[in-house]
Amino acid sequence: MSETIKGLKLIVTIVNRGKGKTIVEAYQKNGVTYHLICLGRGTAKTELLECLGLGHKERDIVLSIAENDEVPPIIKMLNEEFEFCKPGHGIAFTIPIASVGGPHTLNYFIGTLGKGVER
Repeated sequence: MSETIKGLKLIVTIVNRGKGKTIVEAYQKNGVTYHLICLGRGTAKTELLECLGLGHKERDIVLSIAENDEVPPIIKMLNEEFEFCKPGHGIAFTIPIASVGGPHTLNYFIGTLGKGVER
């Protein structure tokens, strides 16, 4: 009998360039297994960046897929270990995933592909 998934979310995490790999390692320790790191560049003016406490414009954008119940501990970890609650340390938000194209894709995203767990 397969387990029921209570929902998935895309976690979008934006950090200074070079910190994306550290974020991915922390997510993996917390059970989140699918990640994609994209290179980003901010568009805010220098004056605005200084006001917000952000130094440079180059960013790592980490896209991760997690089950709904994995998200609150991840956000707590970001605030405690990476000080996301302070200006200039990073931004994270989630977007609900409404559908996925097939069980193979779903198992790939949640890290159960090839592990004998079908959902």
